[in-house]
Amino acid sequence: MSEIKHPDLLVIRGNLHTPDVEIKDGVLIIQGGKIQSVNDQGSLAKIPPSATVLDHRGKKVIPGLIDTHIHGAGGFEMTGKGVSGAASYLPSHGVTGFLATTHFLISRKNLLQAVVEIADVIQSEPIGAAILGIHMEGPWVSPDRSPFSKPEFCYPITREDILAFQQAARRNLRMVTFAPELPGSLEIIPWLKEQNIIPSVGHTNASYEVVQKAVSAGLNHSTHTFNAMQPLHHRQPGTVGAILDFEQITAELIGDGFHVQAPIMRLLIKAKGIDKVCLVSDAVPLAGLPAGTRINWHGFEIGTNGEISTLPDGRPAGAYKLLNQHLKVLVDQKVATFNQALATATRIPADMLGLNKGQLKAGFDADLVVLEDDFQPILTMVAGKVVYENRPQ
Repeated sequence: MSEIKHPDLLVIRGNLHTPDVEIKDGVLIIQGGKIQSVNDQGSLAKIPPSATVLDHRGKKVIPGLIDTHIHGAGGFEMTGKGVSGAASYLPSHGVTGFLATTHFLISRKNLLQAVVEIADVIQSEPIGAAILGIHMEGPWVSPDRSPFSKPEFCYPITREDILAFQQAARRNLRMVTFAPELPGSLEIIPWLKEQNIIPSVGHTNASYEVVQKAVSAGLNHSTHTFNAMQPLHHRQPGTVGAILDFEQITAELIGDGFHVQAPIMRLLIKAKGIDKVCLVSDAVPLAGLPAGTRINWHGFEIGTNGEISTLPDGRPAGAYKLLNQHLKVLVDQKVATFNQALATATRIPADMLGLNKGQLKAGFDADLVVLEDDFQPILTMVAGKVVYENRPQ
């Protein structure tokens, strides 16, 4: 994808969703890749004469979407060099930043090589969505908590293993998903946080009591809540019960309406509060490809009907919809208001990663999207540069 050039001083007009507040007929001034000011129309006396004005009045202007759990899109696999193609593709769905998420379907040797390749791509700074780091989903998980079961590739987490992967990643490792019930897992949590790596509970048989100990050690995140973990029972709260109960935990939510049904999504938000829910896609390389497409993904046949991605027996195989489409599900199914849903995909993941992104606010990175009413982008901008534009024919 070629970069679309614009002058350094840029003005965007539209209905600004910051995400928490809507400013109708607002004005953004962008310079040097940063938002310089956020104004309502009346407070802006004069647009600088040197500015290029992009007039999108009547359209939603939102912070760029940030996906902290995504395995691929547009036919591109993120566990390796394909992350470059995915980064180019994702702005067409409003994603301006993401954690390249690996999986546990390949050997440790091949996974180390894949992490090296992701780090190479990060260093090359491809045009498109910003690669904000790496999320390693396993291999430190309980394989019986995944339909993609390759027990020979799963094992307990250790400091030595994380150090090896962090070296391969050139210190781009930002999140790890692991099962805290496995031997030695609880002891590593404080050290992970010292390394600026977010520890996340997932693909796990952890009891309420084990998660309680993990939280005491510093655990503060859960991977695709409700999926691939010990479920909630009124006499055995399990992993899900602990996630709902401990306010320290920010809960990932796959919002495609298939992995988690709307009533349960609403209950999650009621239990946690909107500021403790992080929307993720968990998309696989099938995402965005035509209905009927089938691929062999590391020995597993997966396909899509254009709505979901499944194994031949109908079980979920990652997700098909991308983050803008998850927003639409949350709004259409009355799980959350637009601004609430938007916060879970912008401000909340940005705050979690400690980034000046995810808000339309002076001093923040100029990562933003202009949306049509159907949640499809008209324009996507990363660091003040337009990387996707859907111009009317």
